[in-house]
Parts: sequence; C-alpha cells; structure tokens
Amino acid sequence: CFDIETGTLVKQLVSHSGEIAKLIFCREARAVISADWYGRIIVHDDTVREGSSEAVLRFMDPKRLKGHKRDITTAAFSDRLPLVATGAADATVRLWEFEDGKLEGILKHVGVGTHTTCMSFLNPYPLLVACTSDGYLEVYGCRLSNHNHQRLARTLQPSEHRIPAAWVRTSDHHRA
Repeated sequence: CFDIETGTLVKQLVSHSGEIAKLIFCREARAVISADWYGRIIVHDDTVREGSSEAVLRFMDPKRLKGHKRDITTAAFSDRLPLVATGAADATVRLWEFEDGKLEGILKHVGVGTHTTCMSFLNPYPLLVACTSDGYLEVYGCRLSNHNHQRLARTLQPSEHRIPAAWVRTSDHHRA
C-alpha cells in the first residue's frame, strides 16, 4: 500500500501463493480485500500496520468452503449488504458474508464453459451486475431483495460494444 500523495510505501499486505485476481479497497469497512486465482480471499484491516496479529481480519478459502471449482477471475464488495462476490471460470458467482466469510449463495450463468469477466454491486440497490466471457450482461437480486439469488435480467451485448475483461463501473445512486 502506498501513500497516494507522496508515493511512499505505507505497508505490505499478507501475500498470496497465487496470482491476484482482484484487489478491493473498502472505505467504509476500512479494509482491503484481496482474491487470488486459486480461491483464497484475505480481508486485511486497513487501520493497523501489517505484521501485527490484527492485520488480517479473516481468511476465506472458497475451495475449502464449498467454493469455486475453477480459478477466481474477479470479485466485488458491497458495504451496504455486506457481501463479497467472487466470479470464476466455473460459470458461477458466489456470495460470501463479509463478517464471517460464510457462503451465502450461488448464482449460475446460463452458458456452459463461460466465466465471469467483471462485476459490480449496484448500490444502493440489492443488485449485482455480472458480465460473462460469452458476451452477456446479467443482473441478479441479492440479500434484502425480493428476488434473492435470482437472475432478473440477461442481455447479449453487441460484439462491438462488449465490456472487456476488466471491470464494470457503476456510480452510487443517491435519493433526492
């Protein structure tokens, strides 16, 4: 972690054994979530210096906890719900409780052999949007929704407008 103004190294986080698929800074939770291809998720406490016993809030291992069968490709976080979502090359998105790391639900893509390329929670709504490698954009209901763990919409993106395997940018919607 680096200071954005000075570029000075502030601390190093506990490392992963595999390549990092996603890093998420959670401002409200004062945490950093890191997920690697092999399914390990680490929730780091941003308020303490790394190296102390309190630096890691929890380890979550989706493969051990009825998790993904293939590599994690992306992740997302919602402080409102509070959930961590992980998408993988096994055509699923898994929802994990942020506080204790327990599996809350599994969302399945329609296409066989597809993987999640990017996703984002649509705060303040209890919705998750996920993009798949075969060009679909899917919207799912999450915790606090009347349609929890259900696909609400699925649309094919025209090939010239497909979202690359990077990330979906959404803005928080504020009520007037």
